[in-house]
Amino acid sequence: PDPLFRYSVYLELFRYAQSELYRLDSTRALAVYKTIPSPIKADLQVIRNFYKAYRTPVERIIMKGYDYFLQANDQPQGTRSYHQVVGWVIVYTRKQGIKAL
Repeated sequence: PDPLFRYSVYLELFRYAQSELYRLDSTRALAVYKTIPSPIKADLQVIRNFYKAYRTPVERIIMKGYDYFLQANDQPQGTRSYHQVVGWVIVYTRKQGIKAL
């Protein structure tokens, strides 16, 4: 695959994994973040700035509605189901090896 596409997938997987780690152990998540190369930190900041620029007071209502929509469509975890991707990647790499990513 295209290197930029692959990078964007890895970066998004990292964001999900880092978010989940932060939820479980914020100290460890911050320690991991400190090890990230500066160019990647800069890309993460660009993403944060992008989402921050489009945040509105209505966002919580929209996300709650989207959560209900997912639950009504066979996703009992709702928006939390997006974070299950971390578990899927862990299982996949245990079965296929890290190089399979």
